[in-house]
Amino acid sequence: MEVLKGRDFEETFVRYRDVERVQYVFRIPSIHCRACVWLLEKLPNWVEGVSRARVNLEQGLLEIEAKPEPEGFVGLVLSLDRLGYSPDLHASRKGKASSMELRRHWMATGVAGFCFGNVMLFSFPEYLGGGDLGEAFEGVFRWLSLLFTLPSFFYSSMSIFRSAFYSFKEKKASVDIPIALGITVLFIWSCSCVFWAQGTPYFDSLCGLIFFLLIGRAYQRKSFSHLVFERDDHRFFPISLSLLFQGKRKAIALRELTKSDQFFIKSGGLVPVRSRLIKGEGVFDFRMVTGESEPLLKEEGEVVHAGGLQRGGEVLLEALEDLDESELVRMWGGGEERPSRREALLDRISGVFTLAILSFSVFTFFWHGMDGEALHRACAILIVACPCALALSAPLTLGKVIRELAQRGCYVRHGAMVETLADVDHFVFDKTGTLTHIDRMSGKWLAKPNPSHLEYLIALSRQSGHPASQALLLALEKERGKADEIQSDFSVNDFLEFPGKGIEAKVDGHDVRIGSASWLSGQSDLGVLLEVDGRLEGRFLPGSLVREGVLESLTNLRGDGIGLSLLSGDQDHDAEKFVNYFGDQDMHFECSPEDKAFKIKEKVDGGATVAMVGDGLNDGMAMKASHLGISVPLEDGNFAPNSDIIIRESEIFQLNSFRKFSKIGVRNIWVCVSISLFYNILGLNLAFFGLISPMVCAILMPISALSVLFYSVGWTAVIAKRFFKLF
Repeated sequence: MEVLKGRDFEETFVRYRDVERVQYVFRIPSIHCRACVWLLEKLPNWVEGVSRARVNLEQGLLEIEAKPEPEGFVGLVLSLDRLGYSPDLHASRKGKASSMELRRHWMATGVAGFCFGNVMLFSFPEYLGGGDLGEAFEGVFRWLSLLFTLPSFFYSSMSIFRSAFYSFKEKKASVDIPIALGITVLFIWSCSCVFWAQGTPYFDSLCGLIFFLLIGRAYQRKSFSHLVFERDDHRFFPISLSLLFQGKRKAIALRELTKSDQFFIKSGGLVPVRSRLIKGEGVFDFRMVTGESEPLLKEEGEVVHAGGLQRGGEVLLEALEDLDESELVRMWGGGEERPSRREALLDRISGVFTLAILSFSVFTFFWHGMDGEALHRACAILIVACPCALALSAPLTLGKVIRELAQRGCYVRHGAMVETLADVDHFVFDKTGTLTHIDRMSGKWLAKPNPSHLEYLIALSRQSGHPASQALLLALEKERGKADEIQSDFSVNDFLEFPGKGIEAKVDGHDVRIGSASWLSGQSDLGVLLEVDGRLEGRFLPGSLVREGVLESLTNLRGDGIGLSLLSGDQDHDAEKFVNYFGDQDMHFECSPEDKAFKIKEKVDGGATVAMVGDGLNDGMAMKASHLGISVPLEDGNFAPNSDIIIRESEIFQLNSFRKFSKIGVRNIWVCVSISLFYNILGLNLAFFGLISPMVCAILMPISALSVLFYSVGWTAVIAKRFFKLF
């Protein structure tokens, strides 16, 4: 208990903290179905001070937001333990579960197995015709069976009863309710047979039922953990960082970031790990963490939590942890989740299915004469039915689809986005940095800047991650003709970025602005203007190079009947490159973020399912207006928190393949549902006619869930391997 009170220990579970809120992330090994998710997300109703709770079923994580009160962490841990969902306090941030919860589960399983073995031993005389042993021995064996059943009933099955109790309390149907009811009925009936020496007790079936249920759940949990590991192993996004190494900038892959590294974050960049601000103006937006977009000012030396979106200019940070310890990837996957239509439908079906099973069990009991055999059959029906497998069909299949897409450079936030991608019938594209390269532009100078002002312009263009700024930066550095060294004598202050227009700041005391001609001069001239202290210093005209395979992908999309539009903030000098793919009426240039959002809303209101595909920097409003936001960040670009899907820029040509594979994955959900229904119908018929006992049902029930798991994982992987060989 004293360890729980330590602030350092508590901080290992803190994702974000300020004066108004603290957010914890716990690994809960005992989460095994959608009912667990529903119960834990009702935590604010049961625990004072908790304002929000959210569960990631696939990773077994519980995110809690609460008031930062003294002893609040201890009270929260104890409350979760009382509910039967003890957090794994020994799990590392890399997600490796400790042995504590597993030890508790296996202890309960071991007790159940010990009791089951002894009860079976005492039941052999009755199986083999125990009447010859005499009533005295028969009574002794029955009392011994009762004695060994007590630990199994009162200890080993407590996790089942606890889950059923809270489901019943919140009036939520779950798989544990009929199971708990069946266990209780078998126990009461068997006890009455012993006390009144009448009828046949079912202690063997009861102990076997509990033992095999616990075995099945342990195997289920092990299988889910394996799936989580597979997804984590391919979790990194197509972003990299500019590292400060021996006084020079060095681009590294995000996965190479380690503790104590110093790295740069530009405007619009996301802080990947908990860091300390070393240099620059820190204006961070923590919407991914708190849900609120109000920026917070950070001074040099202050700690910046992972997930902060830099709204000021470029800053220099020092990593306080390795990437493996960061919450970045989990936060992106754990953002505000749009409900999956199929998951919601199957959840409702599972609830109705549970109630139907209870009714069918009662009907069976009365139909077969209300005796011991009738009770045996009724309990078997309660046990064999597995609505959990129905509810797991969608999340397991969609989870595997997400993993297969991630292996091929398409990173999906949630399963609901896979469904939406499968349903998209209209794609809206940004141009620069999405359909065209930004790092291989054929730009040219219409008017070169004054050499004495090059460093000011380089310092400002370096602040922004926008493709136009990066293209200009390359051209400016080429003009300078020097290595990319840090200019420590320059300070960039009061940085502002105007989406669709340009950027400005004070660089070493000079007013520097870079942007479109219409913004700086009020004219409609081509190119990007460069201004220092109110004087025009240069004009740069970027040229575009279309990405490999993009035009073929657009052709395939059109061939499949998918609508296409182009909305670009640039001028129309590249219009001729795309007119054959979009058409004059579906291409719009010099669009502000508001213009893009308005035009997308028109498509949505017209009944289309729209996906916005852009670089993610100035497309936030457009992505929000669409059904699906897809960002294509530069390999050294910025993370796009507004997007639902991230596609590596080198894989954008596979967009149509990703859409088709998502449709296949969605169809697989219904195959999994069919498998689950087959097991349930078969098991219910066998139980109704007395062909299987509750103990056998306890074996069949997890088989149903595991069959769905193996099909959703194995067969989806086979399909993915064959599918992406063809496309």
